[in-house]
Amino acid sequence: MTELEQIQKLRADLMSRFPERREAIDGSLAAVLAGEHTLLVGPPGSGKSAMVRAIAQAFGGVYFERLLTKFATPEEIFGPVSLRALEQDRYQRVTTGKLPEAHFAVIDEVFKANSAILNSLLTAMNEKVFHNDGAPVEIPLISLFGASNELPDGKELEALFDRFLLRFDVQYLLRPSSFRGVLLAPDPTPSVSLSLTTLREAQAQVKGSQSRMRRCRRSSRSGTAARRRGSSPPTGGGRRRSRSSRRAPISLARRARHRRISSCSRTPSGASPGSTPRWRTS
Repeated sequence: MTELEQIQKLRADLMSRFPERREAIDGSLAAVLAGEHTLLVGPPGSGKSAMVRAIAQAFGGVYFERLLTKFATPEEIFGPVSLRALEQDRYQRVTTGKLPEAHFAVIDEVFKANSAILNSLLTAMNEKVFHNDGAPVEIPLISLFGASNELPDGKELEALFDRFLLRFDVQYLLRPSSFRGVLLAPDPTPSVSLSLTTLREAQAQVKGSQSRMRRCRRSSRSGTAARRRGSSPPTGGGRRRSRSSRRAPISLARRARHRRISSCSRTPSGASPGSTPRWRTS
């Protein structure tokens, strides 16, 4: 079984455990393959946190989860300050078990982050870098999942909202059978698990297919442009016509059309300007 087939199997397993969530599941898996971040917005009790938790834990690796409040501190996300480092006049955090060492992260109520958390969180999501004691440290973060009951309120949160490439509106289940199945089902943990090695290989396959698609688009655009010019693509010894010479046939056609219109709009001799002309037919 190839890497992409294993992800397809994981997708089917997630869709069976989370009904009516097809778009959010497909988008979240696509974000994992692309190394991007996903945001789920919806009312409380719609299963946002459970779904992203199941997706993040399906790939193995280091997992980090935190529920933010307006009183949350950076120590909850990035780790406490090292007292031993303070004795040496260094402001260094102990990041063990925190976001800087996680491959997948779930931040619930992400828009309740204050300015002290936002500064480091934006850099971690965009550049995959965490500044510890002034030194930039690359972090292994693959994808971060955010969940919130409300949209961001305020310009200071617009940058955080922009970091989530994929955003989904998750509402309550509509079909009673889906709601009954969720209530009677066991804990929503995926039965299919993939290793980080499998994920890296799947990401490499996706990048390879994207590069092939870009080459096909470029060749298709060059061929279309050549057909519109009415000639083959220019070679090293070929000469391109000037813009005026290419526009000359169009100008001549417009002049001829203007002459025909002008000749038909003239008033015949002997007819008053306001009368309708009567044309003789042979």
